Formats: sequence, structure tokens, C-alpha cells
Amino acid sequence: MAIDLLEIFGKINIVERFLRRYEFLEYMVIGSGLASSPDKYVRTASLVIYTVLALSSVIIGFVLSVRIGVILSIGIAVYVAFLVILPLSLAIALAIPSLMYRHRGASIESKFMILALYLSSMLAGGATLSNAFHELATTYIDSLKPFALELKLINSKLSIGEPVDRVLDYVARLTPSSSLRELFQALAAASRVGVAIVDVVNTVISGYLDRFGVFLEKETDSLAILFDSYTTIAMTVPIIVGTAALLFTFIGGLQQYLQIIAFVSFILLTIISIVTLIIADAIASRLRL
Repeated sequence: MAIDLLEIFGKINIVERFLRRYEFLEYMVIGSGLASSPDKYVRTASLVIYTVLALSSVIIGFVLSVRIGVILSIGIAVYVAFLVILPLSLAIALAIPSLMYRHRGASIESKFMILALYLSSMLAGGATLSNAFHELATTYIDSLKPFALELKLINSKLSIGEPVDRVLDYVARLTPSSSLRELFQALAAASRVGVAIVDVVNTVISGYLDRFGVFLEKETDSLAILFDSYTTIAMTVPIIVGTAALLFTFIGGLQQYLQIIAFVSFILLTIISIVTLIIADAIASRLRL
């Protein structure tokens, strides 16, 4: 009986049916590490959304019932819940996997060289592709924690006998890192045609370093422009304030001049310095290989 009720609820569950329409949830949910399967995420999101709808309806209805009566307050509460809170909750449920997918992608993209060098050294030592990924997912997993999701997924599928090229193609679609996706796709193609695997890995590493060199030059130019702008502001502001001092001296506005000096010295330049340091730190953090 309980199973029948769950099946009926699943068929009329509009939240689940709505979320399942978006195919990108499959790779974003798994690739972000948010859940082990899109079904699990959809069920959890559905439960949370219905809980939010119920609580919001009760709270809104209770607050309004004090002033406008029970029946009208219930109608307004249901109206707000389904026409405002429900669409907002669905949008959040779709946005969370996307944001986490991008965040994880940026995180592991900057650490790509660690995995690539481990894999290259093992393949150069004579290990097969399957054995190399097994060792990475077991022996070296503590050093490769950012890539644990991909490595464990590859190892689990290889351990049940799936072809290595098919496994790598599947994981390439899931991973949020563009360099990791390129590596897995290249390895899958190489395993099908019989190309030397270690040469493929080294080629991908060379391409990554070339792209990083261009990125490094771009970000370095951004830092130079930022500090040039800061230097210009730091030099011109005292000149402008000094000119204003002469004007205020002629018209007898010494008090106003002192207020401007205090604002510029203790507030404006401090804010500009803090903002400059924050932006510079954000740029520098992206330069870590």
C-alpha cells in the first residue's frame, strides 16, 4: 500500500516532473559532487520545496488571519506560496547545481597539473591505463582529493568490466574542468586507436601550459593596470586637495578644507587601498598553478 502511494505521488509530483525536464541536471549534479545521482537530488529538492511551501503557507496564513480573517488569509497564503515561493524555489533548485558545478570546475582546473603529472609518470613507468587509474583512485587518492569524484567513478566502472574508452567518455561529460575533459576525451580516443597513451597525456599537458601562459600574461597585464591606476589616484588626489586648499584659504573656508583633508586621508584613500588589495588578491589567486 505504501509503495502504491509513493508511485501515485511520484506521478502527480509536479516539482519532480518539472526538474526532470532539464537534462543538464544529470551531469551538473554528479559533476558538482552535490549528489550521487540526479534522481536523489530531485527527490531531496522536491521534499525541501514542499516543506518550504507548507511552512510559508502556514506562516503567511497565520499572520494575515489576525487582520483579515481566516478564509481570506488562507487564500492569499496559497496564492503567494504557489505563484511566488514555488517559482522562486524551483529557480533556486536549478541554480544550485549550476553554481556548484562552476565553482568545483574552477577549483580543480587550477590543480589539473597535479593529476596530469601523476598520470604521466605512471604511464611512462609502464602501467596500463586501467591500472594507472586504479592506483590513482586508491594509493594516491589522499594527494588527489580534488579529483576524488572522477577517479573513484572511473575506478568503480572499470572494476565491473566496462571498456576504458566508454568510461572515460562518460566521465568527460560529467567533469566541470575543461582541461580534465580534454584529457579524458583524448585518452578515450587513444585507447580506441592504439596511440601511445603517455604521448597523449604529454600533449594535453603542453596545451594546458600554453593556455596558462596566455592566461598568465593577461592577468599580469590586469595587475599592472590596476596598480598603475592606484598610483595615479594616490598621486593626483593630494594635488587636487592642495589646489582646493588654496581656494578655501582665499575665501576663508579653512574649516571646510580640514573636513575634506580628513575625509580624503582617513576614509577615501583607505577605501581605495582596501579595494585595490582585494582585487589584486583575487587576480593573484587565479595565477596559482
